[in-house]
This record gives sequence, C-alpha cells and structure tokens, in this order.
Amino acid sequence: MTGKLSDERFAKLSAAYEAEQAELKQSVESLSVIVEASEAQAVNVRSFLKIVKRIQRIGVHYNFIGEVNFSPEFRR
Repeated sequence: MTGKLSDERFAKLSAAYEAEQAELKQSVESLSVIVEASEAQAVNVRSFLKIVKRIQRIGVHYNFIGEVNFSPEFRR
C-alpha cells in the first residue's frame, strides 16, 4: 500500500462526505428557524414581564361613603 486511495474508494468517501454536508446544511437551516422563534418568544416574555411587574395605584370611591384609604396596615 502506498497510502493512496483507489478511484472507487475516493468516490465512495466523496459521496458520503457530500451527503453529510447536505444533511448538516439542512440541520443548520432548521435550527436557525428554531433559534429565531425562541428569540422572538423571549422578547415577548420580557415585554410581558415588564408590564406585569408594574405597580398600579387605584382609588376606591363608594357612594355615600366617599374615598376609602387602604393604608398599609389594612393591606395583605
């Protein structure tokens, strides 16, 4: 053996290499779509959390009583 590949062996290896490269390219494309969708979802979640964590003040007014003050000792 001189360390050289026969033409037949080279053709088989080359075909296997090309098939693997095509498969990897397809995997990269589908994984890129998944990553983009996940990033968009993460942005949506962060936006939602900013809205949910916001503190809102409300005033309660009853007829014949007026405004009710919920001071800290009455809050849960």
